[in-house]
Amino acid sequence: MEIVAGLFDPLLTFLRENSVDPLAYSVIFFMYSVLATLVVALPVEAGLFFNLGHPPSQLVRAVLMGVGMSLGSILIFYLGTKLEQKMDGWAARWKLAGVGLSLAREFVARTKYVGLYVLLCVPLMTDTLPVYLFSIFNKKGVMTMPFFVVTCFAGGATRALLLYFIFGLFGIIL
Repeated sequence: MEIVAGLFDPLLTFLRENSVDPLAYSVIFFMYSVLATLVVALPVEAGLFFNLGHPPSQLVRAVLMGVGMSLGSILIFYLGTKLEQKMDGWAARWKLAGVGLSLAREFVARTKYVGLYVLLCVPLMTDTLPVYLFSIFNKKGVMTMPFFVVTCFAGGATRALLLYFIFGLFGIIL
């Protein structure tokens, strides 16, 4: 167990050392927000809790989170448009895949931006899953890239502000 814990020591030391500098923290948190949207299956707001020094204002951190999620969502949106044809091929070959694809596309078509926004506002929800689902199952442009990106920004910023509010109710200032 000590060996596994030792693997994370350099990362924790890096975060601890850079969390006291607001500029370094902002850059690291922004990059983490992009990565959390693209590939990291951890909630992006984990970065809101790891600041030991004098953090940037709550509004600045909420904007950083939203902009980071927006940048990641641009890449995912384009990836989703490329995967749509492959998904159609799977649906044609396997009946169960076709049923699942139809249900997912119906959900995305009905809920569109509101559905994506609501899912992105849920505290501790991984960002990767809803953003990929809404981009991949976006049947032939039901959602457009500009509004998709704006929705991801709004969802990320709202989630951060919601967490500040919830923790503030208990006297905890992040």
